[in-house]
Amino acid sequence: MAPEAGLFLPFGQEGVLRSALAAARRGRLAQAWLITGPPGMGKRTAARAMVAAQFCTAPTVDGDPCGCCAACAALVAGRHPDVHWTDAQGKLGVDEARAMARAAALRPDGVLSAFVVEACERLTGFAAAALLKTLEDPPGPALFLFLTEHPDRLEPTLRSRCQILRLRPVPVPVLAAWLRSRSEPAPTAEEADAVALASGGIVGRALGLLRPSAALGAPIGTAPDPSPGGANLGAALAATTLAEAVAAAALLAERRTPVEEMLAVLRDLFLVRRRVLHLAGGPAGAMAGDALATLAPVWSDGALFAACQACAEAAEASAFHVNALLNWERLLLHLQRLRDAC
Repeated sequence: MAPEAGLFLPFGQEGVLRSALAAARRGRLAQAWLITGPPGMGKRTAARAMVAAQFCTAPTVDGDPCGCCAACAALVAGRHPDVHWTDAQGKLGVDEARAMARAAALRPDGVLSAFVVEACERLTGFAAAALLKTLEDPPGPALFLFLTEHPDRLEPTLRSRCQILRLRPVPVPVLAAWLRSRSEPAPTAEEADAVALASGGIVGRALGLLRPSAALGAPIGTAPDPSPGGANLGAALAATTLAEAVAAAALLAERRTPVEEMLAVLRDLFLVRRRVLHLAGGPAGAMAGDALATLAPVWSDGALFAACQACAEAAEASAFHVNALLNWERLLLHLQRLRDAC
């Protein structure tokens, strides 16, 4: 029987994770782990598999969690009594950290208590200090998994107590081959190569780009319906002067346009340049195909890669409630410089 959804090792990361699981079987698993990697790399999936491996009663021959036993089923359903999952939507304060420390002091039902903290860079200094004491002198058997895209933002004293597990991009040829074997309908070799390149080797991002489309093979102009804000994003990308960029930023900020929509447009531009427009459209079809075709020739592949990175950083900044207008202005001016350098 196949494992339940969510209890598999993320593709491309099996080697590093199985090394950690092998250490666990030898009783040498570190008590605290810092799992790092960009969005879409599989940090959450990796954490779930590492936790499940501690409780699974019927692991596979490779030591992976089976996904079928009672413990695995409880974890997938989110009702395992010894697993505590925290997603820091804002700042994770000292009260929450102390609650985790108290839970760690309780006797677990099974072999240990597991604590997973997503976006752990949002731990406040006081919260990190409260957890640090627990890590230095654990009151009972416990496993802490800290997940982050920005390990440098975690308190240094807390980071130094963790074994670091870095999830790295999958080589483009390997990812392209996997996409062709996995997706239904299967993409062509050209499509798989373009998506793997556009994703930067990040599986989650590639799967978001490679999705079934009613417009498969359709000509330019028949991509998914554009979002209402697509024209604003197009004007922002077409801005050629400082004044135009500032005006476009003001409109995007006023209408609360998520930076992620610009990121989707840039990825679509890359797909258009690779002549696989039917895979374009972003999460909500941010721009129509003809608009993308007009913008694509003025960009190079290298500039688009750099622009996507700049957008990802701006999107991360927006999560920390920075000034939206300044964030958009800084981003659009940077994109303008990248485009003009082509």
